[in-house]
Amino acid sequence: MATVAVPASQATNPQEVGTVVAYGSAPLSPATSRGTATPRSSMAATPLHVQFRPDTPPVSLPHFVPAASQHQHTEPPCDLILTPISPESVKRYDRELKRTDGKDAPSDIIEPLTKKFNHPLEESQYGWCRRQHPEGAMFFEHVASRTYTDMDIGSENTCRTLKEIMRILATRLRELGSVQATDEELVLEHISDNQWGYYFASHAERKVFWVHRYCMPSQSVDGISSRAQQGHEIESYFWTHVELFPKKLPKGSIRILKDHLAQAIIDNITSTESLSPYNTETMKKIQETLGNAKEDDLDDLCAHNEKGIVWAVARLLSHLYHARFIHFHGELTPRLSAGQTLKPMSGVANSRLFKIITVLLFGRPEAALAQLKAVSVDGIVVLATWEKYVQTSVIKWKDNADLCRMAVNYNLAFMAVPSVVRAISDNAATTSAAAQHWTLAQLLSTCSTILLSGSLVSNFLLRELYSEGKARDVTWATQFIANQRVNDGFFLRDLERLAILSSLPLTWIIWGVMLLALSFACWIFESTFVLSYRATVAVLLVFSGSIALLNAGLWYGLHRPAHAGAWRAARNANLVRLQCNWDALRTNVAEAVARRLNAESSGMRRRRRRSMEQGEAGTELPWVGHGRRPPTRSGTAPATFNTASH
Repeated sequence: MATVAVPASQATNPQEVGTVVAYGSAPLSPATSRGTATPRSSMAATPLHVQFRPDTPPVSLPHFVPAASQHQHTEPPCDLILTPISPESVKRYDRELKRTDGKDAPSDIIEPLTKKFNHPLEESQYGWCRRQHPEGAMFFEHVASRTYTDMDIGSENTCRTLKEIMRILATRLRELGSVQATDEELVLEHISDNQWGYYFASHAERKVFWVHRYCMPSQSVDGISSRAQQGHEIESYFWTHVELFPKKLPKGSIRILKDHLAQAIIDNITSTESLSPYNTETMKKIQETLGNAKEDDLDDLCAHNEKGIVWAVARLLSHLYHARFIHFHGELTPRLSAGQTLKPMSGVANSRLFKIITVLLFGRPEAALAQLKAVSVDGIVVLATWEKYVQTSVIKWKDNADLCRMAVNYNLAFMAVPSVVRAISDNAATTSAAAQHWTLAQLLSTCSTILLSGSLVSNFLLRELYSEGKARDVTWATQFIANQRVNDGFFLRDLERLAILSSLPLTWIIWGVMLLALSFACWIFESTFVLSYRATVAVLLVFSGSIALLNAGLWYGLHRPAHAGAWRAARNANLVRLQCNWDALRTNVAEAVARRLNAESSGMRRRRRRSMEQGEAGTELPWVGHGRRPPTRSGTAPATFNTASH
């Protein structure tokens, strides 16, 4: 998002957004489609500048928006900063609710013949009119300049600020050789202090545009192919604008939506990996709802302030065009199935602990990990695919729970057999032989019961994780999977924890049934192997503790608290600092060793040079050796040293 200080026109840093894309919301509610709850995907781009169209007659500026040559009698209230924004940045659903103090509350007495109940902000002396959104929100429209805002226009200072912003933007439009056409609308959003955001929306082109450079926030959609692909997201922005400020629909909008729905329904029915954002039943309900809506009736509905159909059509088209953008619709390499990735494989291998656990759990974690990656390919979570995955998993876990309860009943019945209860003990002095020794059949049956209990616990945890409502909450799924991808632990990374937990209910049952079969075999063949009471308790404690720790550890890893990010950052900083200290220590040791070797080498060279100089002078140094003479240089007679003459 570029920030422009008036009257400058250069852009600055782009806006930072999330890394995971979600589209398609289950209930048509703001919680799943508006604000930060549903991050939108986009790519860095140049703004789409407005060019003067000969078929669009220019309109005169409103009386309070003077031309560039005129002088404004009222000075700007402050230094303004104008920032190009997208319709997604309108924080209507994220604003803090403020309670009124009751000073302006009307009287409880209703006068006779009172038939009209107008809002105090119904009309403003500055030309603003109050409008009501179908969801209940209140916004304001300046009819003369076709400008919308959510700001409270009851303050004179706010009206003067809005007036100055419109004057600046109108001047900027003229500098670019264009004017605001009759089908183009302006939206102003207060960001902070003197910073305001804006964008224009064109109903003729079904696009939004700006008068300064705009950098579309980049998410996980990499490798944008063409401007046409960016145009899908810009058109999605336009429909989001109509959703926020419903006044009218471009001609043919309902026909376009019905065509989208028909194609998506047939694709869902005939394909198992459809990219449709909703399931077939939901789209049929939408089709039935819009079945009686006609293009000719929209103008009459909007004239009577009945804009629910306008809002609904705009919201659905916003989702559908956003889906076209993230799936590279109309490009050379489009995504044609739900599990198809458009990113090059990173080749990141699974952790060693995950590979070991996969072997112990009969390969089920690997299969569960593949399913999780398929429903979140390229960081994109499709509502229909996610809903199908959750529903299938819940049904499977219910079946596993039924099998588990049956196996537990078999274990308890087996433990009640008299020949199994009777323990083998040679200690006749004890009052209870069963309290002193357990047979192998008893121990295996108890371990089987513990495993089956662990399967039930894992089943309960997973059903709590995917509780009712989360199957249709694609926003929660997007954020949850994104957190798992960045929330690496010491031994497991990415989606490995969730994959292991998803495979535990079935694999615990398999292990439990295997141990139950072994206990039957030991009982049938009358094994005489016995364990002492302490050994039995130790085995059971270790066995049950391992299962409990695995379930608890995986659950904690999936729901790591908010401060875990700071803790992980501190841990990484400590590791970097430790690595730096280790590198510095290695460097210091290497330098010390190098200095020592250089010193010894220099000493050896000096001694060799001195020896050569003395040898050339005819003087032989005293030889200190073990009874051996020093070697004689070739061509030179050995010098003699007669000690007797002295």
